[in-house]
Amino acid sequence: MTTSSMASTTADNSQTTEPFSVLFVCLGNICRSPAAEGVFRHLVKERGLDSKFYIDSAGTINYHEGGPADPRMRAASKRRGVEITSISRPLRPSDFRDFDLILAMDKQNKGGIVH
Repeated sequence: MTTSSMASTTADNSQTTEPFSVLFVCLGNICRSPAAEGVFRHLVKERGLDSKFYIDSAGTINYHEGGPADPRMRAASKRRGVEITSISRPLRPSDFRDFDLILAMDKQNKGGIVH
C-alpha cells in the first residue's frame, strides 16, 4: 500500500483523493499568512471547491500563539467580504509531512522555515 498526501490507495486498489493541503507562513501568523489563508479559503469556497482543499496558516515564531489575527487586518478583510477566523500557531515539524504546499510570505520567512 502506498500513500501520499494527494491520494492514497485503499485495500481494494481504488484511489481516493484527499484534499490538497496549503499552508501560508509569515513571521507571527497574525497578519500576512492569515490574510492569505482567508483570501484563498474565500476563493476556494466561492468556486465550490471546499472539499478539495485543506487550508491553514502558521508563523515562524510562537510569540502570538493562540491569539487571533490582527484586528486591523481582520477589519480590512471583512470590508472586502473575507472573514478571517484563524488563530495564530507556530510552524510545526509535522507541517512538512502534512502539507502539500508551504508558501512563505517573503524571503525572510522562507529563511525562517527550517525543516
